[in-house]
Amino acid sequence: MKNAISLAFLLMLTTGVMAGPDPRCQTDLGRASRLIDAVAARDRAGPIGNTARLCQTLRRNRSDIVVAAEILNRCLTGHARGENVGQLRASAADIDATIRRRCR
Repeated sequence: MKNAISLAFLLMLTTGVMAGPDPRCQTDLGRASRLIDAVAARDRAGPIGNTARLCQTLRRNRSDIVVAAEILNRCLTGHARGENVGQLRASAADIDATIRRRCR
C-alpha cells in the first residue's frame, strides 16, 4: 500500500499533463487520484483488529485500485502509464493474495 501514497503524488503531477485522447481523461484522472488517496487514507488509519472489517477494507482497496488502474491504462501514455499501471496491478495482486489467506 505504500506505493499508493507515491502514486497519489505522481497522479497529481500527471493529471492533465499526460491525458490521452479520450475527452473524459481529465476528469477521470482526478477520480483516479481521489481513489488512490482514499486507499492511502485507509492504509494510514492503522491496523484493523476485526477480521471481517479487515477483509471489507481489503476488498474496498482492491476495487479502488483496479478502477484507478483502468483509468490510468486508458488515459496515460509512455513510461508513466507502464510504471503506474504496473504498480497498481501489483498492489491488487498483493491484496488478492492477502484476501485468499485471511478472508472467507
